[in-house]
Amino acid sequence: MKISRQVGTASEILNIFVQDATVTTGAGLANIVASSVRAYWLRNDATGISSTTMTSAALVGTFSSGGWVQVNSNSTLGWYQFGIPNAALASGRSTLLHLSAAPSMAPVPIEIELTKTDNQTYVSSQSHNIELIYDSPIITTAAGVPSIDQRTILGSTPVTSAAGRYTISGTTNISSVPLVGVSTITVPVGVTTFAVPVGVSSFAIGVSVSSLYGSALVTSAAGIQTINVRDIHGSAAVTSAAGTYSVNQLTILGSTPLTSAAGRYTVSGTTNISSVSLVGVSTLSVSVGVSSFAGSAVVTTEAGVVATAIDWGRTANPNSTVAFSSVSFSSVPATVAGVNVTSVAGSAVVTSAAGVLSARLDASGSAALTEGYAALGATGTLPQLLYEIRSLLAEKVIVGTSMTTRKLDGAATAEVFTFDSSTAPLSVTRAS
Repeated sequence: MKISRQVGTASEILNIFVQDATVTTGAGLANIVASSVRAYWLRNDATGISSTTMTSAALVGTFSSGGWVQVNSNSTLGWYQFGIPNAALASGRSTLLHLSAAPSMAPVPIEIELTKTDNQTYVSSQSHNIELIYDSPIITTAAGVPSIDQRTILGSTPVTSAAGRYTISGTTNISSVPLVGVSTITVPVGVTTFAVPVGVSSFAIGVSVSSLYGSALVTSAAGIQTINVRDIHGSAAVTSAAGTYSVNQLTILGSTPLTSAAGRYTVSGTTNISSVSLVGVSTLSVSVGVSSFAGSAVVTTEAGVVATAIDWGRTANPNSTVAFSSVSFSSVPATVAGVNVTSVAGSAVVTSAAGVLSARLDASGSAALTEGYAALGATGTLPQLLYEIRSLLAEKVIVGTSMTTRKLDGAATAEVFTFDSSTAPLSVTRAS
């Protein structure tokens, strides 16, 4: 049997099971008299074995050195309590205990590990001997709060404490400072580099602007920075009203090419708008002075529609061959009633009815028509219809009730027709 107890434990009662040596079932042995038991113990730092005089303990759960008492001869047969002498646990790393000698009693060997800490109670309720743990009194306690000698840990005094907070100089590497258990760090003014230690979840940094810029060029009100624009630009080039910037166009452009009405830009006809800065403008309306372009009011506007008139008097002759680009225009209206196609094309090749152009086949001309045949049931072009008539009149082959017409090459199939009778046909239909 092996157990562990803290070194120096006193008044320890051990629960011990004693087997009956006369049976092989492992059953417990009842009613062992204290005076019949021999108890010996040895610490690992002792020079010899010690014996203990066994006495009958008064009650279960009551300590007496060498006390022996049976727990219960029925419900817990074979179980006893033994009061181990305090000297057996006083020092060393382990203690052996050997019980034997009672009639029919199987020997009971026990080894007890002696630990530096008490694993039988909560850590929060234990008082620790720091000197035994660290081998030197480097930590002292005041009012139950550990006080750490930073000089001993770090070798110098880089960290001082006021009201429980660390104050760190601007050149201190905080990653080397032990901050176990610290959740929030307030970094003092002047610190420019900060490494977050393990376990720290948040920190606040105060920056001395004067130290950074050499002067208090930035002031703060309610956490908002106020900037002196005059110091930046050298003059009051930008003014602010209700948080909105107002820009002096005259100062920027050197003149007043732009005027504003209801937030819209108005551009004169001679202004090069590509040189105007219009950052943020989503819609731009441009008015064009036609007189400025053409020299006179050659274009008039009504309901947003441009109406153009021809001054036939200035053209001298409507049928003139003068290039159209050289014709002058005025406000004299003119109506074009119709076009004499014969005059244009030299013959009546095009006629117009309800806006639809109709074509007429002219017998003159030597251009060849492209061979083609309309699909079954589909309308055909003029050349397709002509070639279908030509194939019926020219080469064809009749077999039974089927007639196949040939294309221009005399071999390829143009169309296929079917007769109602192979001997006395009365009707014919196109098959393909």
